[in-house]
Amino acid sequence: YAAIERAQNQRLAASALDAEQAARVAADEHASALAAAERSANQDFASNAAETERVRRLSLSADADAAANAEREDNRRVSLRLMDAEQQRRVAEGRGEVDPIAESARNATSELVQTLPVADEEGDAGAGGAAYQASAAASSDVAALLAADNEDESLARYKAQLLGAAANGDLGDTSDPRHVVVEEFRVMFEEDVPDVVYNLSTPEGVEHLANTPFTIKEGANYKFRIQFRVQHQIVSGLGYTAQRRKGVFSVKDDVRLGSYGPQSAPHEFFFPKRGWEQAPRGMMARGRVNSRDTIADSDGVEHLNFSYTFNIAKRW
Repeated sequence: YAAIERAQNQRLAASALDAEQAARVAADEHASALAAAERSANQDFASNAAETERVRRLSLSADADAAANAEREDNRRVSLRLMDAEQQRRVAEGRGEVDPIAESARNATSELVQTLPVADEEGDAGAGGAAYQASAAASSDVAALLAADNEDESLARYKAQLLGAAANGDLGDTSDPRHVVVEEFRVMFEEDVPDVVYNLSTPEGVEHLANTPFTIKEGANYKFRIQFRVQHQIVSGLGYTAQRRKGVFSVKDDVRLGSYGPQSAPHEFFFPKRGWEQAPRGMMARGRVNSRDTIADSDGVEHLNFSYTFNIAKRW
């Protein structure tokens, strides 16, 4: 009887083990099926999301292309109108006729000047605020643009963007005959080193820069910032040229800045425009570098020509 009971218990234990193993296999198969279904659902969701994003980007790209095309067309029409107006003005001048746009501009300018505060002998402004003394020739250029084709909205937007503060009568310091006044030449460093600053608004400041070298440590990152004002009239195609020389080696850089309307607030630009310039390293790189820089416009007018010297040294 004991042997029979042991055999029965062994069979029962074996059956229980088989049943447990079968249950585990079934559970694993079920879990695998659920994981596969979840992966498939995730793949379908990701595929649908990617397709939706692709369609959205295509739509945005199409809208952006349409907006860019419309803006280009507006600018083209504005350019054609301005070119046509300029051609008519030149033809009228060649014939000795009165340019109707310039005439209306002068009338508009005289009315505008009457509304502006006038400086007294000591340079103080009247009750209206800052004083602007209008230059007749300069005002005509700005006012002519304002007076031409006022009914064209795209042209009006272009003129407001082009003229900026000048559209509201701010022509800068019209008592100063210069059209571009370079106020400041600043050397900036990426390291925690004080900036080197020169005032170039006077001949004495330009001479001080020429006679006062500054030092840049080899390998240091630096850039130049030049601050300037435009006054009287629009300056077209302003550019900056830097001619550097060390020994027999010479490097020339040309930067196109663009066109600027007159205003009292200063403009600024950085050289290089993005990032930093790195001073060269090594014994051969150390020494004195001479530079002659020019700021001129597309008409060939040099607004400032200045020179300076800096030393590339092992230490500050």
